[in-house]
Amino acid sequence: MKSFFGSFSNREITLLAAIVSALIAAAVSALTTRYTIKHGPSYKEQIDGLRETIGSLARTQEEHRKQQAEQARLDSERYEAQEKKAEAQRRKPAAKIASRAEGFGQVNYLQLTSSVKFALIEASLLTLSGGKIDDYHTEGSKVTSTGFSLQLTHSSLAEFTNISESYFQRMTFEGSIRFKVLRDALETEGTVPFHAEMVTIGNGLFPKLSG
Repeated sequence: MKSFFGSFSNREITLLAAIVSALIAAAVSALTTRYTIKHGPSYKEQIDGLRETIGSLARTQEEHRKQQAEQARLDSERYEAQEKKAEAQRRKPAAKIASRAEGFGQVNYLQLTSSVKFALIEASLLTLSGGKIDDYHTEGSKVTSTGFSLQLTHSSLAEFTNISESYFQRMTFEGSIRFKVLRDALETEGTVPFHAEMVTIGNGLFPKLSG
């Protein structure tokens, strides 16, 4: 008994094989296309992802721009503050210590002078290390003048001598007067160092400051 393929000629078998192969290829192609459509890449998702990336970059750039603008504002304010402080220092009044005999004692003054009016708002007696001994009374910002002569009270200087080693050793002591003035809404500080020696006037012993 002949087999099924034995009844076909070689040419017919070749043709049949070609047809079967074509059918198989077509089926595989169809299945692949269907799978790709069903499971392949989603171009909508890719576009949405690209839009999200572009949006994120834009937000990052905007945030960076805001940070730069804020930094520029802070730099400008810092520069203006430094310029105002430098201008205030340039216009700071001249300061010195004056001492003279008055009545039965020696009286010491902090003298401040300027070509324009200013207010003396603070004045303090300090040790060489910066420790505060006393605050002097001032008229504050309401009183302006081109010059002030502030008396350094004898009681404050006497308090200074009580803590000064050099006073007990050599009858001398050193310190400074720190002051703060206000002019054109700008505050500025200054310090006048002084050297003090004890002088006798009448029957009393008084400090005489120079600085």
